[in-house]
Amino acid sequence: YRGNVSAAEGERFKMSCDQLRVELPEGEDSPQSISAEGNVQIELKTAKTLTKLSGEQAHYETSADDASLVLDGKPSWRSENYSGRGETIRISDLNTTPVFIVSGSASMLIPVPESEEKKTDGQEISLQSDSYSVTETGAIFNGNVKVESDANWSLASERLVADIKKESQTITRILAEENVSIEQTVKGKKMTATGAMAEFTPSGDVLSDALITGDATVVSDDFQSKADRIQFRRTESDTAIAANGKVTLI
Repeated sequence: YRGNVSAAEGERFKMSCDQLRVELPEGEDSPQSISAEGNVQIELKTAKTLTKLSGEQAHYETSADDASLVLDGKPSWRSENYSGRGETIRISDLNTTPVFIVSGSASMLIPVPESEEKKTDGQEISLQSDSYSVTETGAIFNGNVKVESDANWSLASERLVADIKKESQTITRILAEENVSIEQTVKGKKMTATGAMAEFTPSGDVLSDALITGDATVVSDDFQSKADRIQFRRTESDTAIAANGKVTLI
């Protein structure tokens, strides 16, 4: 099929493209695979979310167990709360609970977690990694993870897990693991925190509260703190540290 091609499976799956090729096994009514090229646009609807995807190529395959979709050619995706892109986007388990796997210069934007007391007015966090996977209940980032919320706050780690509340599709917890490093500047004062793990809970203040564990260390120009556990908190007025270890003034 060529020229302004569109295809749909009820309200669950819709696709448009410039060219579509369907492989139909002999004697079968259902296609075994579908390949789309040129300005591919896809809408995927589940019980909780509507996700829009785009790319230059897409390949859809069915099996006895389920179906999968692979997008190439600068692919990107967007839902109501989240968006992302990479070199390849693969969606598995299309007929049950879709799993998005983004690889190659993978990036994602997520809203700043909100607490019940404080709202964040649409602020977003930028995440980059070698790859990540997303479902309706969470996201896992692997390899060279980098996170930025503004010019004064950034995080790096090897792995990061974000828990998502299925009903509201909001972030409830973020856990960074392996070689965690956090850099932040408050009132011109730069501080660096490191540890094996850092856990954030919604605070409505750009991931301000972090519980750092595993050889936790915080360093600034005038002091150094080392402990098993450090509560690293940033406020509009100052940076607070609560530690059960040693604080050394430099």
